[in-house]
Amino acid sequence: MSKTSDFIREKREALGMSQEELAEKTGVFVSEVRLWESGMLPDSKHLLQLAEALQVGTDEILRGEEEPSESVSERLPRQEIVSDGHEPEQALSDRQENLVKEESENPQTEQEAAQEDEKESADETEKYSFLSEQEEDEDDFEPIPEDFDESLRRNGFTKKERVLAYVAGALFILIVLVNLISSGVAYLNRDRTLAMENYKNYIEIDSDPVGNVNVDTVEITVKFKAHVTDFDLTLTVSFSPMLVGNETYTTEISFSQRDCQKGKVLSRQITYGEYYEYSPFAHIQVNSVSGGLD
Repeated sequence: MSKTSDFIREKREALGMSQEELAEKTGVFVSEVRLWESGMLPDSKHLLQLAEALQVGTDEILRGEEEPSESVSERLPRQEIVSDGHEPEQALSDRQENLVKEESENPQTEQEAAQEDEKESADETEKYSFLSEQEEDEDDFEPIPEDFDESLRRNGFTKKERVLAYVAGALFILIVLVNLISSGVAYLNRDRTLAMENYKNYIEIDSDPVGNVNVDTVEITVKFKAHVTDFDLTLTVSFSPMLVGNETYTTEISFSQRDCQKGKVLSRQITYGEYYEYSPFAHIQVNSVSGGLD
């Protein structure tokens, strides 16, 4: 906190005023008084009302302390020494001598007095400069309307802003719940067993000729796209004849594995005779397939 904020609070408490009463006398909201007592300098347009309410001068508010007592040398020229018949001239003369004596005991050169005046003037200039900068910054903000109800603002947000935040939060929670429910439904409705209707989703069957020339052997592979247990597969593999008069070469092979992890590959090789007798491109037919799915 600054000296000004402490000074405002101390003067208010010394006068036995609450923050609400001070706000009413200066024509501002209670929140404005709280800001003053928390370190924010009062707006220049409220300085005069604030000074009158606290029974101090505006300079004292900006300085954060009471106006220092005038020196004897400053008071003496303005002292009206008048004899009106109610005070003897001797008493006035004695008072004047005492003042001169006090000043002689605490001598102050004109140079020192000028330095003090210059320092005070620089301090005042700095304070008013800071206040002017603060007013320029405050101009960037939208002023609070006079009929603004402080009860509508809580935690720095208006009622409308809080309602929008509640709606956005509710929508976010709703989207999360919908995703969780749909994921749960998909998990409950997942395939539990491998069958003729769904095997293409979980295994991939392919054939590749072995070698580059004079190919007479083909490799049948089964690649797993998911974890399958108690796997059993029966295939019929056919090769078309290359020579007129030959019949289609057909053979049946099977795969059986208790546990097949995702990415595992099973393979079988088929040799069908001379390379020129049959095409190395096999036609594969699935006869039966079974297995369990996680």
